[in-house]
This record gives sequence, C-alpha cells and structure tokens, in this order.
Amino acid sequence: MIRGPGRDNWGVSLFKDFSFKENLGMQLRFASFNTFNHTQWNGSNTTLGSGAGAITSAFDPRVFQLGAKVTSNRCTFRFLPARAR
Repeated sequence: MIRGPGRDNWGVSLFKDFSFKENLGMQLRFASFNTFNHTQWNGSNTTLGSGAGAITSAFDPRVFQLGAKVTSNRCTFRFLPARAR
C-alpha cells in the first residue's frame, strides 16, 4: 500500500449584512480557500516502474472569492463572480 501526503486545508468566510430600508438589504461576502497557502500535494504515482511513488502535482493554491447578495421582500439577487487566484 502506498500512502500519499496528508492535507492541511483551511477556509475562511466573512459576511456583513446591511439594511437600507425595512424590506431592502444587502450582504457582502468574502471567502478564502486554502487560506494559509500550504502546498496540497496530489496522490503519489502508483504505477510500477520508474517514477513509482513520485508526487508530480499539487492541488489549487490559495483562492479568494468576493460576492454580494441583495434581498427584498419580493426577490433575492446574487452577484457571485468566478473565483480569483
């Protein structure tokens, strides 16, 4: 059995709610994935031959995401762009 390296992955989210009127509000969201930017290695090569057990790639680095959500009594609008690296 070949065991690969472990993962140390932390995520952080911050939310702030704003009220403009009794029936209108907005929420700002900030999220961070792999916050401390630890290298997250993929599994090792399990093919027999040269390079067996070698680790040749890693998971995504730190990622930030910013979004907003506007709410009213009638509907909800979400603005969530793609993740930024």
